[in-house]
Formats: sequence, structure tokens, C-alpha cells
Amino acid sequence: MEREIDLEGLLVALTLAPTTFSRNRFFDLYTHPGARHVHRRAKLLRSVLKQLGAAECIENVAVRMLEEGGKALEYSIPSLGLRRMVSLDPLELVVLRYALARVRRPGVCPEDLADSGLRESDDAGAMGGIPRDILAALGAEASDGPRLEAALSRLLPGAWYDEVAQPQPQEGSHVHLLQDREQGDPNEGGAGGRGLAGLP
Repeated sequence: MEREIDLEGLLVALTLAPTTFSRNRFFDLYTHPGARHVHRRAKLLRSVLKQLGAAECIENVAVRMLEEGGKALEYSIPSLGLRRMVSLDPLELVVLRYALARVRRPGVCPEDLADSGLRESDDAGAMGGIPRDILAALGAEASDGPRLEAALSRLLPGAWYDEVAQPQPQEGSHVHLLQDREQGDPNEGGAGGRGLAGLP
């Protein structure tokens, strides 16, 4: 029997930890009627994260309201001759700013931070992370993390793990995808907080 899939949870999972769900082991996530659109949106979000997380110079970052609803993220990368506008629904914007607030740009490692005397709590731009002006343009809400955790909990109930021969998760285990994105995933390479250069 086909199990109903929470599409919001699927979007969060495929954006933050796309390699977690292989087609062979989680076939329902690829055959659900609404999943194809979610896969396209997650791929789009990953491309935005990769650009904002890796480009040396991002300019004119802005988020504006759209008349038809939702918001538009705009930015330019002069070195590439690129100007981009992406329409986002509220959850997609939450996913973007959650991920961007936790990235460290490629080439900046913990040893570099120690040598410079910086700490994880210091300015993100100085640490090689996303500059604060970009994060400010995206906005931030205290409810971002809990909202993503709630979406993942709807996607991954304990009974669903049993059906795919996974060990029964402990209480609160649905937050592991968010923790993995912060700590690093050996399948994607790099250290914890490695940035998003490894995203497809």
C-alpha cells in the first residue's frame, strides 16, 4: 500500500541532506505523485545554496514580496556576469536561511580559525562563512529550526523506518538530518561546517 508522503518534509530532507535518501531504499519518496515537483525545487534550492556559499563576491542581495504571493530572492555575481531571481514559498526561504547561516566557505578550516584567534561565534564573514549582510537580507526567525524539525518528523515517523528495515529511531531522532548538515557528512566530503560546495 502506498504511504502518504509529507511533501514539506521531503523538500527539507532533499535540500539539506540529499544523499540520505537513495532511490533503492526509499522508493516511495521517488514515486509519490507530488514528489517530482519537490525534487525539482530541492535541486533549485541546492544550486542557490552552492552559489551563495561558494562565490567570492555576491552583490545586490535582496528579498522582495511577489504580488502573486511568496517572495523573490535576487542576487548577482559580477565575476560570473550572473544576475539571478528565484521565487520562493515561505518554507523554501526558511530552508535557505537555515542552511546559509551554518555554512563555512570552502578553504576555511578550523585550524585557520584557531591561527587567527577567531571563534565559531565571531563574525561569519571573517570566518569565511556567509557575510552578515546576506543573512540580514534573508531575515531570520527563531522558529526556523523547530519548523524544519517538525517537517522532518512528519516525513520520518518511527513506523516508516521499520518498514524499510531501519533500526527503530530514538525519540527526537528526526533532528539528525539537521545535525548532519552542520557536523558534516563523510559521503559528501569535507569537515563539519564544510559549506555547501559538495552539494549536487
